[in-house]
Amino acid sequence: MTDEMEACLVCGTGGVPVAYGYLTPQTFLAAERGEVVLGGCCIAFGGPTLACPRCGTWFSPRPPHSNRATSEPENEGELFDRG
Repeated sequence: MTDEMEACLVCGTGGVPVAYGYLTPQTFLAAERGEVVLGGCCIAFGGPTLACPRCGTWFSPRPPHSNRATSEPENEGELFDRG
């Protein structure tokens, strides 16, 4: 994990990585500590890579070229509907 995680697009809280694939006991412990969110065994390429521990939103980071101060909606990261 990096020191500065991408902020949630809904509430602004720092996101945590979503862990996919065959999960180890260490991954489950990290999830209990709030360091990762469990994404399941099916890896969705192009799917969400971060989750918000506060509001539960799953999202992908903003593109590296986006300007956070003047970001327009088309430059925002992608939100994913989990419903």
